[in-house]
Parts: sequence; C-alpha cells; structure tokens
Amino acid sequence: MQTEVLVIGAGPAGSSTAYFLAEKGVEVLLADKDEFPRDKICGGGITPAGVQALARMGVLPRMEKRGTYRFFNGARIFTPDGDCLHLSYTDGQESSLPIQGYIVRRYELDEMLREHAVAAGAQFLPGFWATQPVYVSNHLVGLRGRY
Repeated sequence: MQTEVLVIGAGPAGSSTAYFLAEKGVEVLLADKDEFPRDKICGGGITPAGVQALARMGVLPRMEKRGTYRFFNGARIFTPDGDCLHLSYTDGQESSLPIQGYIVRRYELDEMLREHAVAAGAQFLPGFWATQPVYVSNHLVGLRGRY
C-alpha cells in the first residue's frame, strides 16, 4: 500500500491527526491493530482544552446527538501521600477555554473520532500490527507490519 501519510493508532490522537490531515486534502491511511468499535480500560475524561479541540473538529454536535456524555466543571487530583488538589474550570475564568469537561465512554469517543476522520477522507485499516519501520539512507520511507 502507498499513502502520503500513515497514522498508526486510531485512538483520540491518531484519529484527530488523520482528521486534520484529511480535511486539508492529504491522503491519509489510519491503521490500528484492533477492530472498531473497541473498548479501552483507560478513562474517557476530556479536559476543557480537549473540549475546545473537539469543538474545532466539529465533533461536539455528534456527541450531543448521541447523548452519551456528562459535563463536569472541575477535578480533584489525589497524590500518593494523600494530598488533594481541587481544580475548578469556572473559577477566575480568564481563558478562552470552555468552562466544562466531558466524561465519555472511551469506546464511544474513539469510534466517533475514527468515524469523523473517515468522513473527512481518511482511509481506515483495522487489524494492522505495525512491526518495523523501513529506512533508506536514514530517511523513514515505510513500515512493515502484519495484517
């Protein structure tokens, strides 16, 4: 296969990257070792900066249509020695960031972002395991993998 850009991993970072590139007309292949939708153990907390990125991508209306999220306006962080730091997204709001975050099931977030990248023109290759980069004269020119 040939493509202008190969993005390995269709989690939030990979799918967002594929979306922004495809939106600009770049030929993008988004590959992931898993089939989708897939579940992930890690959480689905999205900070205000993440909400701003989702808004810029145009994903928020899709989230609202699905109705599978919850708002939160702060966070508590506990250190190993028991200290607690409380963060409020509404106190002293001086930035351009939204004043709330979201909680979204990770498999739903990943699937929405992947679908959004594909709708923008990225191609998706599920079940691809990247195994080794291919270099020619110290330049990355390809990738070996299993499908």
